[in-house]
Amino acid sequence: MHKIKLIPGRPMTGPAPLDSLKGTDYIINDIGGNTQVYSNKLQECRESLVSGSENVWYEYIPDTYDGTADVPLVISCHGGGMDGWGQCIFTSWSIIAERENFIAVFPTASKQKAWKVNLGGEPIDKEGNEDIQFILALIDRLKQKYRIDSTRIYMQGMSMGDLMTMQFSRVYGNLLAAAACSAGPTSPAVLFDKDGNLNEYVCPVPVYQFRGEMDNTSIFPAWSRSEVNTANREFWKQINGCHETPEISIKGVHNVAYYKGEKADLIYRDEKFRGHGQSLDDAEYAWRYLFSGSRRLPTGELLRDEPMELPAGDRNAIALVEGKGSAYIDNKRIPLDAAPFIAELKATVMGTNEVIETYRYMYVSVNTLCRLFNMECKTDGRTAEMTTEDGRSLQVAAESIGCIINNRLYSMSRQCQALDGILFVPVRWFAENVFGLFVTEEDGALYISDHIGYMTHDMAVILREILS
Repeated sequence: MHKIKLIPGRPMTGPAPLDSLKGTDYIINDIGGNTQVYSNKLQECRESLVSGSENVWYEYIPDTYDGTADVPLVISCHGGGMDGWGQCIFTSWSIIAERENFIAVFPTASKQKAWKVNLGGEPIDKEGNEDIQFILALIDRLKQKYRIDSTRIYMQGMSMGDLMTMQFSRVYGNLLAAAACSAGPTSPAVLFDKDGNLNEYVCPVPVYQFRGEMDNTSIFPAWSRSEVNTANREFWKQINGCHETPEISIKGVHNVAYYKGEKADLIYRDEKFRGHGQSLDDAEYAWRYLFSGSRRLPTGELLRDEPMELPAGDRNAIALVEGKGSAYIDNKRIPLDAAPFIAELKATVMGTNEVIETYRYMYVSVNTLCRLFNMECKTDGRTAEMTTEDGRSLQVAAESIGCIINNRLYSMSRQCQALDGILFVPVRWFAENVFGLFVTEEDGALYISDHIGYMTHDMAVILREILS
């Protein structure tokens, strides 16, 4: 494997048009995203591949390519208003191509740096769409120029490039071994008809989707961002036969759901605190977990090799959702004796009813608590005595905020509550203070693990789907 390294960039102040930076040594994405070093190995190509047009694309050929063996091809599509050169700079495909010995190509949309994509529910005009025809002709041209492994052709795009990648994957997915889509989900009206049935597509495609939780860029006002993201997941889940519940991982800001499909897989990644754009490690993630293990044979059949790293959910993590009668423990659904509920505490200005802040606390039954943490329990519905696996004794009681641990008194975040003969306790306090675990909450969903994580809104939606 070729060794790669990062080269320090040079900060820039204020926005600068991409074209003005070509040929310079450094560039920084000043929206707070990706810093990348310009490579002199990125070559501009101009040919008329589609009749009546001068087509432009940029090729990155790694030093490791010597023409003696077939290599994979990655086609990466830029966002609206950008070009192929800028897409290379704002991604790490050139870095990964150097390490893994594949060719990365960055086409520029045929007109005004905007891909010709369907935004409504009309059928795709494959023959009349000059950008679709450009990508088809580009693949053929690259096969003429280089030794391309036809079983390992991949496509990725950001924003409008995501829309283009999604569109191409639907009508010419039989040419792709896998696709990656970043920050530009397609309108539900394009993917589903008015009765909720799937619109046109040709075959299953292994897909990686990346989203930013704070991305408020939406050109589909009839749907919320979350509804659009859900529709894009659901489209490929149905096509790829992803019927089983996904494995879930929340590590730091990265929220990932791994859907194993009967025909092809889907990886959904949502990033906390990120707005519109693609992460610098998008290429690494798509290659490592999906592209490196995906091939499409000349017959059209998908072949699953083992990728560089197998996608896997968090081990021994616990997911709970308000009102749901099951928990997701170690990526398995486990029935509960009572559904969790959330109680609110309103902080007010002293002597007034003015609310400063509202705190939300998830409660689980004491029996659920003991099941989650493998404790022995004795309860009469008003009090409970518990014993942890390491031998500590715990006592709690209804309407008391106290918890006795090994004969010492501790104050919990909220008092216990007795409802219909069942004793409920604030689960987060026990996870953090008794077992030293990390907890993240979002929109009525709670996640407990042995590492720091920050749940996104879309992950809360996915957990609610799993436990419904």
